[in-house]
Amino acid sequence: MIPVILQLSDFLSFLHETPARLHHISNQTYFEMCGIVAYVDLSPNTSAPPPDLHAALDLLHHRGPDGQGVWTAPSVGLGHARLSIMDVQHGAQPMHDESDSVHAVVNGEFYDFEAIRADLAAKGHVFRTHSDSEILVHLYNEHGLNCVQHLQGEFAFVLYDSRRRRLVLCRDRYGVKPLYYTIVQNRLLVASEAKAFLAMGWTAQWDMASIADSGYFTDTRTLFQGVSKVRPSSYMTVSAFGTITTDVYFAPVYPDKRQVDVRSVDEMVEGVRSRLLAAVRSRLRSDVPVAIYLRYWPSVDLIC
Repeated sequence: MIPVILQLSDFLSFLHETPARLHHISNQTYFEMCGIVAYVDLSPNTSAPPPDLHAALDLLHHRGPDGQGVWTAPSVGLGHARLSIMDVQHGAQPMHDESDSVHAVVNGEFYDFEAIRADLAAKGHVFRTHSDSEILVHLYNEHGLNCVQHLQGEFAFVLYDSRRRRLVLCRDRYGVKPLYYTIVQNRLLVASEAKAFLAMGWTAQWDMASIADSGYFTDTRTLFQGVSKVRPSSYMTVSAFGTITTDVYFAPVYPDKRQVDVRSVDEMVEGVRSRLLAAVRSRLRSDVPVAIYLRYWPSVDLIC
């Protein structure tokens, strides 16, 4: 093995240039799906000026080139770099509920959101857009923190409840969408990518132990000191200026291997087929063209 020595500044510069250099395919630019940033003061005595969320979002432009949205209040702020997929004209974020007391930024997609939306509308919730992301603020009003039990998809979100002064960070069940956090000067910073913290007062330092273990650890560590990731199937709450808790909302349940499966082969095949079709249909909701990656891979052959 040949050791590679890389200056941290060079690495961060590479990260900054990567989207322009590596996301350009066949004369078209490929973008990741949206970027989010947020902060909340962990102490009422935090003296540092509020971070520039627009500057942080500029570092995530490759994720969301279609616009930026920022919402701020004393001691808290949310920002969103948008890649338009649903409700292209009116689906800008952050999202807000009817009372303007619950605010959220979302990266990703909520599957089968139409059914959830219809159920919430029947209960009196008023929607302002046709975006799948808007169901989050209404689900939260209906179910509180248990709203995460009703969500399926690939997503990461930050939600702020101004009535309870509660910030919620959450990732999808399998961690498809990233979400990182760090603490700088008694302030919790959150972002889709760690480099957004550079515009929010963070100074990057290698975490050599994490680098040595890279590829093997499954905890909250990252390659940078003091930067952690929200774990899949988990949500974090930050309440009352600094009380931070983490909860797991999903764990897969596997059948007992000692239990005999009495289904026929045809029944098993049909079970896989019906579930696969339902999964594919749930991923086809979009107001822009939908495509599929063509590559030599069994899962692609199965879907196609």
